[in-house]
Amino acid sequence: VTSVLAGSSWTIGGNFEVGGVANTGFSNLSSVFGSVTFENGANQNINNSLTNNAGGFVDVENGSTLTVNGNVTNNAGGPQGIYTSFNGTGNNTIAIQGSLTNNGMFGVESAGDKVTIGGAVTNSGSFQVTGGAAATFTSTLLNTGTVDLENASTLMIKGAADNFGTLSTSANSGTGGNTLTVTGLLTNEAGAQLSVNGPADVLTASAGLVNKGLVTVKNGSTVTIDAPSSVNNLGTISIDGTSTFVVGTGTATGPGFIQLANGTFGEMINSATAFGQLRLSNGLAALDGTLDILLKSGYNPAVGTSFTYLLLNPGQLSGTYATILNDIFNGGTEKWVVNYNDAGGFVQLTAEQNMTSTPEPGTFLMLGTGLLSLAYGVRRRWQN
Repeated sequence: VTSVLAGSSWTIGGNFEVGGVANTGFSNLSSVFGSVTFENGANQNINNSLTNNAGGFVDVENGSTLTVNGNVTNNAGGPQGIYTSFNGTGNNTIAIQGSLTNNGMFGVESAGDKVTIGGAVTNSGSFQVTGGAAATFTSTLLNTGTVDLENASTLMIKGAADNFGTLSTSANSGTGGNTLTVTGLLTNEAGAQLSVNGPADVLTASAGLVNKGLVTVKNGSTVTIDAPSSVNNLGTISIDGTSTFVVGTGTATGPGFIQLANGTFGEMINSATAFGQLRLSNGLAALDGTLDILLKSGYNPAVGTSFTYLLLNPGQLSGTYATILNDIFNGGTEKWVVNYNDAGGFVQLTAEQNMTSTPEPGTFLMLGTGLLSLAYGVRRRWQN
């Protein structure tokens, strides 16, 4: 059987084989070195799981729908894999009620194509959304591979996203206009890349961003971290002169790094050589809101140690932080001083001696007891 034409009916009462693997109806469909195409308005339910093994190919095209009520595992790399519109037109739907484990190629290819995944997504392969398509991850994303959006496409992640690989928009020189939204915490791990590359590409991280790797914002793109969430940076954030990075909620005019009054930026410092850097090329840095200094427990920089964490062109710095958190450290003996240097094009943290350190609570108690005894002795002598 090579195809079932539109309007036809095919009732499977026994075993159905794809690539030599037997299945009972479509209860569990496993494709091994075989091809399964749902086309021309087909509406197919798989009641349990779908496994597409190496060499397998599944395509949903020409206005068709595939619903998998269980989990999906894809082990087939491109050009094989799981697709919408690989050979046909758009307006197709893949609905996965369970989780997705993608170790190969998963492509959502055309305008009107929609993929919804109800469970957690674990991606070590390539998950591509292109051509104006849309994907929704209802739960979390754990990415060690590549997730990329191209050509006015959309990805909504309704849980946390933890990126150890590459999470990008317009990485393949698409037309831009992509939207990536993460409603949970977005974490870019050490060695990972978070890249927003295209004109009018927008990344919104509603619950905050923790960066330990590389974040690149370029070619007229925008990143927004909504308040009251924060950006905590231990890696490098690089913003070109055409793009905008906004921390906080409200009206912001770019390009450049814009921190609003309700925004919080966390500067993470682990050692003299391991701390976050924010680098701007030809863009304005407008500062306001809160600076939260996140010093690694057990590390106390010597007095005079400086950390230059914001670099930009001279004359492009404006504003200051309204609030500094954790500016006293090392048991109250040291403090952080912020150096705003517009002429030099940098903002710097310097460790200085805290001359107004507060005595420990035990010192207060002893001091109070001594004063009380002194007063009592003076009073007795006055009475005598």
